[in-house]
Amino acid sequence: MDKIYKEGIAKQLKDKGVTLPCPRCGGSDFEIVEISPLQLGDNKRFKFYEKHLETVVVACSNCGFITLHVLACLNEEE
Repeated sequence: MDKIYKEGIAKQLKDKGVTLPCPRCGGSDFEIVEISPLQLGDNKRFKFYEKHLETVVVACSNCGFITLHVLACLNEEE
């Protein structure tokens, strides 16, 4: 994933209010690691193709705690 794409995702996260520190260590620096499919069973909230969601993997730069964000939700207009 290139730097410009990562910067765009970081802006989308910030615009959605994703600005709190790491819940494990309190760190404030994060790295967008990759886009990764997340395999799921039946889910009534999200409609998806072939039972998977494209997620953004974000890791705390201090302790490595990982969070996942559904890419389609970041791209939604508020």
